[in-house]
Formats: sequence, C-alpha cells, structure tokens
Amino acid sequence: MGILRRLMQLIRHFLPGAHIRVRLDGASRHPQLLAILDAEPESQYVVAMGKNAVLKAGARPNEPCAKPASFRERSGKTEQPLP
Repeated sequence: MGILRRLMQLIRHFLPGAHIRVRLDGASRHPQLLAILDAEPESQYVVAMGKNAVLKAGARPNEPCAKPASFRERSGKTEQPLP
C-alpha cells in the first residue's frame, strides 16, 4: 500500500491532471487498499475477480445489455474501458 501511495504521488507530481486507473488482482482487494484508492481524486480502479456461481447469478440479468456493448466478440482481444 505504501508503494502504491508513493507511485500515485509521483504520477501526480510529474503528470499533473493525469487520470490514473489501477487494475487489481482479486486476491489484492484488501479493504485498506480500496479505501486508499477511493480517496484518490481523478482515479479509477478495477478488480479482476474469478468466476463463481454468485457473481454469475448476479450478472445474468445484465448480460443482454452488456454483450452488445462489448467489442470482444469482434476483436478477440481484452476489452479496455472507454475514456
């Protein structure tokens, strides 16, 4: 967490106005780390989580809207959020 804080400070110093996006592995979603990221202005974070039955069931109602918005089917590449 200390390294992430310091890295974000350096980015803010050398790239003022930059939008920071942090990608976390599901195993690193510690509440303190998420609190640090929530407190950062002009930043976003994404947590990659493995599939499980509960997540699948919760996502199922939104699939008809989400699939057409994805370009993965056409490109075959990992999707990136739009700016």
